[in-house]
Amino acid sequence: MAGGAGSIESPSVQTFRAIGSSDCLSHAYAGRAGGVSPAPFDSLNVSISVGDAPENVYRNRERLIAGLAGEHRWLLIGSQVHGADVWAVTAEELQGVEWEWDGHRRTADALMTDRPGAVLMSLFADCPIALLVDPVRPAIALVHSGWRGTVQRILPAAVAAMTRHYASDPTSLQVGLSPHIGRCCFEVGPEVPEAMAAAVSSPVSDWFDPETRCLDLTAVLESQLAEAGITQDCVEIDRTCTRCRRDLYFSHRGDRGSSGRNGIAAVLI
Repeated sequence: MAGGAGSIESPSVQTFRAIGSSDCLSHAYAGRAGGVSPAPFDSLNVSISVGDAPENVYRNRERLIAGLAGEHRWLLIGSQVHGADVWAVTAEELQGVEWEWDGHRRTADALMTDRPGAVLMSLFADCPIALLVDPVRPAIALVHSGWRGTVQRILPAAVAAMTRHYASDPTSLQVGLSPHIGRCCFEVGPEVPEAMAAAVSSPVSDWFDPETRCLDLTAVLESQLAEAGITQDCVEIDRTCTRCRRDLYFSHRGDRGSSGRNGIAAVLI
C-alpha cells in the first residue's frame, strides 16, 4: 500500500459474509472503535469535514484499509451531498494520480470502478451505504443512500450505471447494506414519506408507520433493489441501528450533530 507506516493496530472491522466470498473483492467496514481521534470523534473517525485533526483522520483511514487484500494504488472518496450523481472512476482519470490519504475526490454520492487497485471509500453516520459487486464482469460500487438520495433513486441509478459502463447483469450483482438508522429511530416529518412514495412502488404501509412517524429505510431500499432486478437472496443487510448502538457506531442523530463518521472501503483484487 502506498503511504504505509509500518505495523499498525487494526480496528475491529467487519465484512459481509456472502460478498466476502467473492474472489474479485476485498472490503471492510468499521464503526467508531479502534482509532486515534479524541472525543467527540472517538475514535475511528474517517471524515476530515467534521472538525477532527486531519492527521488523526489519515491514521484512522490507514487502519481501516490496512486489512484489505490486493494492491492499493489509489484512494477514491466521493464528496457526499445527498444527491444522485454516480462517479465512474476510469483508467484515464487515474493516470498520474498518486496515493494520498485525503483521497482523490469528486462530488458524488455513488462511486464505482472496474480498476483493480482503486480503493473506494464511503462515509456514514446513520445513512446506509450499499456495496455492489459484480463477480462476473468484475466491478464494484459504493452508494450513499440517505433519505434524500433514496428519493432521487440513487441506488437504482448506480445499478443502471454498472450495466451501462461494465455490462453488468443486475441478476449477477451482490449487495451488502451497511449499518444505518433503523425504523425504530428514524422519525421523520410529513415531507419525507410524501416524497418517498413517489420513489418506491411498494405500499407506504410497508415502510412507514403514521403513528410513530418512523420510516423503514431498509424496506425502501430492498424494494428499489428488487425493482432494479436484484433478487433478495443476493442482498445482505447489517441491521444494526446506528442510533441505538452509539457504543459501536457514530450516529449523527444520536450524537446531535457532533460526531465522527464510520467508514466502508472496497477494492477489486
